[in-house]
Amino acid sequence: MSQKKKEIITIEKVQYVIIFIFVLAFSAIISSKLTDGLLSSICIWVGLVLILLIPVILLLLFLKYVLIGFRRANRCDIEPFRTMDSYMFEYSMNSANYIRIIKIVKYFYRDGGEVDKLVSNMRLEELYGRLEYLNGQDDYFRNVYGYTSSIITSLIASFLMLYFFEEENNIVKLILIIIAVLAFIGLFAIPYAFRGRGGSYRYLIDNFERELLESKIEKVYDSINYEKNEIYYIIKQNEMLKQINNVKAKKRGERKKEIEKDLIDLERINFTGMDFEKYSTDKTFEIVKECDDKKLSGNLGFECMCELARKYGIESIFDDDHKV
Repeated sequence: MSQKKKEIITIEKVQYVIIFIFVLAFSAIISSKLTDGLLSSICIWVGLVLILLIPVILLLLFLKYVLIGFRRANRCDIEPFRTMDSYMFEYSMNSANYIRIIKIVKYFYRDGGEVDKLVSNMRLEELYGRLEYLNGQDDYFRNVYGYTSSIITSLIASFLMLYFFEEENNIVKLILIIIAVLAFIGLFAIPYAFRGRGGSYRYLIDNFERELLESKIEKVYDSINYEKNEIYYIIKQNEMLKQINNVKAKKRGERKKEIEKDLIDLERINFTGMDFEKYSTDKTFEIVKECDDKKLSGNLGFECMCELARKYGIESIFDDDHKV
């Protein structure tokens, strides 16, 4: 399961927990109205504690994603890029070490190298993830300095304006204006006091890697071909996902988990190598009991899709003329 899907499921679980806590808190408060004495006080306290749990959970979730954001801004956890980075970060920034780092980048991006394995397997998610990381590195210094300077500018302006309007001495007012102008000039000039960004030209090596990475992604794009009939089945696959997701929204517990597994299988089905001519005329499909990895492409992949359509009673989506 992809990281994105895991994050969505985590958020869904948190939503259910918050709703459950809210219902318990509401029940406890209602119960306090129906009881007397000590029991009523206990119910009120239980309700208040449960209500206070909700902002605590939201705060913890917020902190979790803040930490994830900082980690992803400073580290790429996708192989083979994580390994490549581990060979580069220990070097100090000088000409000799820039050359060493470029050699490491070129080694990983060589023809038939580790990155090419992602290209041959058409692993766009990992390649996009690295491109996103490099783009983030390009913006990281700019964003950090921009946010920091904005806060400092606001504080300086607020502080000086407060004293400026309260001060009656014109000389002091002039001094405050000079301080404000010098502060703004300083904030503008500080980034240019260091060569590169923060004293490093590493961002230029990132630009070099980005060019190599974009050329690898272009190779994946160039290798993607399709048949017109294949689009028909991709559209039907999408229609099935919509309908089964609608079923999932109404289910709970083990049944919902079973549907989630079926959705994962359905998403993984591809139609590479499928005999489109056969299935455009023959609608008597072999019943496939399990959609394992070997049965998720070509003819067997489509048969798995048909079996899932039977399972959810939506076979009628194939009752058309196979036109896109």
